[in-house]
Amino acid sequence: MSDARIEVGDEMIVFEIEASHFLWKMVRRIVGALVEVGRGNLALSDLERLLEGEAIPELPVAEWTAPPSGLFLAEVRYPESAVFSPPSVRAAPR
Repeated sequence: MSDARIEVGDEMIVFEIEASHFLWKMVRRIVGALVEVGRGNLALSDLERLLEGEAIPELPVAEWTAPPSGLFLAEVRYPESAVFSPPSVRAAPR
């Protein structure tokens, strides 16, 4: 994860995360943990430990997983050096 931002509007809270790779349910679990910090159920120091990759068995992180509604992929960027070519298509033998 290289960057994360939270913007609070009148009717919406927007959380943006930038990373080179994403794990399954990663963003939803980060958002869920942030909600628990806001509710006072998770200490900020524990959130920092989780973000650093430390496993804390007594924390029910999976239970805090935020729902997928509202979650979307905004952009995909590739390095300029990446070369993509279409796959070759071969006719099936008769």
